Amino acid sequence: MQTRSSWEHEEGEDGHGWDHAGWSYDGPTGPQYWGTLTPDYAQCSSGGRQSPIDIIEFRTSRRFLGDLKFTYPTNASGTLWNNGHTIEFHSETNLWSHISGGPLYEDQYHIVSMHLHAPSEHQLNGKYYPLELHIVHQARGTMDLVVVAVFFEEGPYSEFLAEYEYPIHDIETPDAHSPVGGIDVMSVIPRNASYYYYRGSLTIPDCDERVTWLVLSHTMTALPEQIQEFTKIYPHINRPVQPLNSRVVYFHAEGDPSLLPPNFHIPAPVECPPNVTITVPERDDPPEHHVLGISLVFFCLIALMVSLRAVRPK
Repeated sequence: MQTRSSWEHEEGEDGHGWDHAGWSYDGPTGPQYWGTLTPDYAQCSSGGRQSPIDIIEFRTSRRFLGDLKFTYPTNASGTLWNNGHTIEFHSETNLWSHISGGPLYEDQYHIVSMHLHAPSEHQLNGKYYPLELHIVHQARGTMDLVVVAVFFEEGPYSEFLAEYEYPIHDIETPDAHSPVGGIDVMSVIPRNASYYYYRGSLTIPDCDERVTWLVLSHTMTALPEQIQEFTKIYPHINRPVQPLNSRVVYFHAEGDPSLLPPNFHIPAPVECPPNVTITVPERDDPPEHHVLGISLVFFCLIALMVSLRAVRPK
């Protein structure tokens, strides 16, 4: 039997990961009871930044966060593992596989595993998708995680899921392993990787809240029978959506402005009088700076209207 990754072992000891038994997705050990099963899981019910969430497009805040930089393998080999809750992939090449850019700046978060949920855990405008892929990353020497979430819906054939199809028949029982190769992780990243960004938690016990979520806005497709290959083993493994509370979900549109969600409206640019200066807050400025920035924009518009009224012919 093949060994599991060091991440999984270390995270399991600290309460993260899939090693801990005693929880499930239904019944008396289901999500609504996770916080009461053991003190280690208390955050599942008491935390204020829990995941997943329902992403409502018109309530998101559009900000330029920077494009993400994906350095993912196109021919990854590793192990598929039935951990008793889902099918998980661990790569043998994760040392060179990482993500950076966007709200991560130049920090590199390396891939430690990938797994699927059915149906999706996050919702988009109240809609569930048949599958949601989680690509889990971790910065070296920290416990902070970054998870890239990719939705799958029914449509054309998926080369990515095709690599799962045959090995998955050999791992239908918990703790079964199977070697796998040829997985193109880059194939699930669209050319224009627009994304939603928010701070949340693991979606499994212990529901630790040191997780940065990057939910891609573009969906991937798979044939219905490809999706069924996975769901016949684990047909319902998703945690219900959690309250957003005071958090803000940001949307970054990469490249083409037409990629903005349809409910966004970008007003036409207005030139300010030369004696008015507006300072744009940094992306990590506190909320009070945002209020100041909005006030300055409002002042600019008032000044422009007054100046136009002054030069209007009598």
